[in-house]
Amino acid sequence: MPTADGGALRCTIAILCYEQADIIGETVRSALAQTRPADEILVVDDGSTDGSVAVLSGFDGITVIRHEANRGRTATRNTLLEAATGDVIVYLDGDTVARPDLLATLLPEFADPAVGAVGGQGVETRCESVYDRWRVTYATQSWGPRRREVPWLYGLACSFRRSVLVEVGGFYGYAEDLQVGYAIRARGHRLTYVPGAVVEHRRQDDRASFEHMLFRWWRGSFVVEKRWGRPALAQLGGGIVTEHAKHCANHLLRRDWPMLKTDVLAARAKVRGMREGHRLWRAEKSSKKSPQVMKKG
Repeated sequence: MPTADGGALRCTIAILCYEQADIIGETVRSALAQTRPADEILVVDDGSTDGSVAVLSGFDGITVIRHEANRGRTATRNTLLEAATGDVIVYLDGDTVARPDLLATLLPEFADPAVGAVGGQGVETRCESVYDRWRVTYATQSWGPRRREVPWLYGLACSFRRSVLVEVGGFYGYAEDLQVGYAIRARGHRLTYVPGAVVEHRRQDDRASFEHMLFRWWRGSFVVEKRWGRPALAQLGGGIVTEHAKHCANHLLRRDWPMLKTDVLAARAKVRGMREGHRLWRAEKSSKKSPQVMKKG
């Protein structure tokens, strides 16, 4: 049985890496420096060509698994799941730095057998471009200042009972963090958000990566929300216009022309993502395939 501090649980830190040679070393060092040490640290390099593997080869105390070609975040998470031996798997993105008490904060929550997953928040620590500034202002990865039950966890700092991930069949499709959260809750497990579990997010965006990030998230989120019959995001087409009109009015008042232009780019990327998500949802629906969707009770 897990103790109040999570001490009886074996813990795997599972790190996703793709083209992150400039930051992955810091991610690994933060995993090795936990006040509650992990029982194993796994890193999957998803076909990087920028020297990430060479950086990883310089570390002792970790296991590196390599995809020969880029397979995406969902496949990388599932490779880590297949390789992990811990009772709890703590996933970290390769552009994050975990604070030293991350495991010590997450693991005690699993003393409650009803808890299937526990997550924390990302704190943005790089703000060098207007795209970074927009992300810091409008795309924070946090559920707020209080501990609470949540419908899904932010993927950059999330932990799961391995048995629960196996129970729902692992990760699937686009917006895999959203999808797996809904699947876990449908099985009757709880997801807990703990604000004290913090990773520093060191992502940097240029225009191309910024637009792709928003396109990808809204595409996947639209499909997942429709799949599970949840209207929150699936019906937000009109909401995008209202939201960004408010943003743009604020930028106009401040004469912040770079943020105004960036906001227009963001709105366009979201709309493109929703359109593609709608197309994918129609294709999924017509094929009558809705993986991981289970009725409650």
